[in-house]
Amino acid sequence: MHSLTFVKGQDCTLEQFLNSPLYNQNFDTSGLAATYSGGKQVRVGCNVGFSGFFKLICVEGEWDSKGRICTLKPCGHPGDSENADFQLEKGEDFVFGSQVKYTCHKGYQMVSRTNYRRCMAQGWDGNIPVCEAQQCPIINVDELVHVNGNIEEATFGNVVRFSCKSSSKVLFGSAEMYCDENGEWVGKSPTCKEIICTAPEIENGEVLEQIQEYKEHQILEFRCDRAFTRADARSPKCTKQGARAEWSPTPQCEPITCQLQLGLKGTSYEPAYKNTPECQEVTCSKRVPHVSWGSHWPQTLKSGEMARYGCKRGYTRKDDRNDIATCNRDGWHPNPLCEEKRCKKPHIDDANFIGVVRESYRQNEHIQYACKNNVIVTLTCKENGWNGIQSCSACSNVKVPNGFVVPYKDTLYYTCEEGYKLPTKGWWAEAKCNDIVSSELQPCIENTKCGDLIIPNAKVTVALPGESAQVNCKEGYSTKVSHFSCRDGKWDSNGVPLKIICTPIAKPCSPPRKVQNAVLVTPYQEEYLSNSTVTYKCRESYTAVGETTIRCMTGQWGETDIMCTPPAQ
Repeated sequence: MHSLTFVKGQDCTLEQFLNSPLYNQNFDTSGLAATYSGGKQVRVGCNVGFSGFFKLICVEGEWDSKGRICTLKPCGHPGDSENADFQLEKGEDFVFGSQVKYTCHKGYQMVSRTNYRRCMAQGWDGNIPVCEAQQCPIINVDELVHVNGNIEEATFGNVVRFSCKSSSKVLFGSAEMYCDENGEWVGKSPTCKEIICTAPEIENGEVLEQIQEYKEHQILEFRCDRAFTRADARSPKCTKQGARAEWSPTPQCEPITCQLQLGLKGTSYEPAYKNTPECQEVTCSKRVPHVSWGSHWPQTLKSGEMARYGCKRGYTRKDDRNDIATCNRDGWHPNPLCEEKRCKKPHIDDANFIGVVRESYRQNEHIQYACKNNVIVTLTCKENGWNGIQSCSACSNVKVPNGFVVPYKDTLYYTCEEGYKLPTKGWWAEAKCNDIVSSELQPCIENTKCGDLIIPNAKVTVALPGESAQVNCKEGYSTKVSHFSCRDGKWDSNGVPLKIICTPIAKPCSPPRKVQNAVLVTPYQEEYLSNSTVTYKCRESYTAVGETTIRCMTGQWGETDIMCTPPAQ
């Protein structure tokens, strides 16, 4: 008789797998048993955000494997946003756990609630962020100004041009303005004023009439001093030239000169004498230091010879491009070698000059002008130009009681003195200089006083200046706190955050879903009240299919199958 012996296959354990090279932390082992018999095959799952197909096989007490290990789930491309770019903020590829951030192009702003998308286990979360063009505010212009462009709905890059409706007016201000990337207009809104010329200061001459201002087409009567004559025989007329009023031709007096008939080649003559002329070699005398030039040459030079020279401080060469003097029949050229530096008549916007204004001024001479705010400014002509120029913009003399201001470029920045504060959250504020009005600046209040009380979706009535306030919520909202008191410079809301003082009576809806080739003809909001409606409108030439208006009901938008179909080919 023979005896049979049965050999039981060796088991494999979970602990063996966890300690083997086959295991990694991306596996989900929560559903595995502690022990498996020989020959058993077991599928190992993946953790959330990972995918794979991995099997364990128990062979003679050891684990063998086949299939793919668990790797991060891919989400694919996150989607392009018009007028925006995106980049990976987290991770190195579009896989589980990665995050992309969208950034609007220059001149556009983010209108979506979030500017990022995250790769989740079920794919990309949220919607593709939306960027819209920055819009500039409406420009208010004088009724005498003609506008070429859209001043009410202008967006980044739009340009508006101005001109006067009447040819008898001139434009004061910017001839054009453009909407910049920050949604602000660059340039000052212009006005149209009557064409007026002021009586000029004429060097070596004088105006004959006691008139300070001349209207368009009026003639200027003037005469020149002895030994001088008019540079142009025509009478100067007040004329519109471009955007300014100027005298045409410019009233000027020049020295009277007599033209001699040309003599024989190589000769010269004096009309008072009739003796036989003598011909002498043309030479130029040596130059010694002078009040206007510093360089000199000790020897006498002949016709055609040249010498280098330089001007002293306060003087400039007559020909700025050349520092060479040339000897010729009439002496040294140029003549004079150096001229006194002068300051030309300055041009300052919004300024009214006091007294008679000349075309040029010598060094250390003064001129005054008045700004619209009655500030008098005195300028002094110096070697390098006018000294003391100040802007006549509204920012130049603005004061804030119990505070101080700092003008910088075209903006006025201001804050409060110690013991005072601004009624808003910030400790400083700003205002544009273009058309600033002091009353529009925020006042500085005592630290113990309360500033403006701003509550979303509510009308706030302040009973006493900075001491108590009554809150009334808008239709569709209910209030949690209706009365506020000012305590130590802060509004007491009984611990309730201001943003939830007025809450919707019914659950609101988040922004509606995006429909391809369509927009909502409703301002964007972070939430919409229950029972409110929005309407989709297709882009030009596209046709809407389905119901275009949807209603918010207790936190959910009514379903719609709207589509925008392209035009038939």
